[in-house]
Amino acid sequence: MPDTAVSCYLVRELGYARAFWLAASGRSIPAAEAYDLGLLNEVVPADDLPARAQDLALLLAAGPARALALTKRQFRAVTEVSFEAALATEARHQGDAGGHPDRVEGRTAFAEKRAPRWA
Repeated sequence: MPDTAVSCYLVRELGYARAFWLAASGRSIPAAEAYDLGLLNEVVPADDLPARAQDLALLLAAGPARALALTKRQFRAVTEVSFEAALATEARHQGDAGGHPDRVEGRTAFAEKRAPRWA
């Protein structure tokens, strides 16, 4: 029996039939297969993993933290609620992001053709 919300995520990502088969079979999933199923964004050689993880961490750390947090919340919300509720949540998140200082910084940096300095 899957634990820690794995059942919810697997069914949502893979559909009932594939999620049930993976859980029922109890087998390990090789990285390439997990990638093909859409459970991973990319697969890298083991020796390259620390450097790739560092690159991705730096990419995310350089982004607008508030906008990324709101995007993450919104993407999770749309899988758990009705379409109408997702639109309402999205509108609230847009209002929050639009009122944040990062919005002005992003527009200014774009106009000045420079890298943004996020709050």
